[in-house]
Amino acid sequence: MAAEIKTTSIATMNGIIESEVITHGIEHEQMFQGCSTLFSNFEDCATGCGNDAGEAFDDALECLAQNGWDIKKLECERPNPEEYESVLEMMNKTHPLEEEDFSSYHFYVSVRVK
Repeated sequence: MAAEIKTTSIATMNGIIESEVITHGIEHEQMFQGCSTLFSNFEDCATGCGNDAGEAFDDALECLAQNGWDIKKLECERPNPEEYESVLEMMNKTHPLEEEDFSSYHFYVSVRVK
């Protein structure tokens, strides 16, 4: 008689003990170096991108939630939008006369958790 193997997966939410929010700022999508948990005590890292800090933070939280983390505690750590300019505001200020397509520039925020 052959052995029977039964696999059961149960969705569980990992509670967050500690977190770190890294606001990288605006980068071109081909130049962004990325972020990881290497040389840290954190277990997971998610990087989000968007048109501003809040949108990038939401994107990172969504990635963490998809990885099984309970993100409710992190929602209060949202970067203050008054402190950071959006991609369009920054590019219009630094390159006012250029008609460049800025769609390749994004605001990046990473969130590390354990």
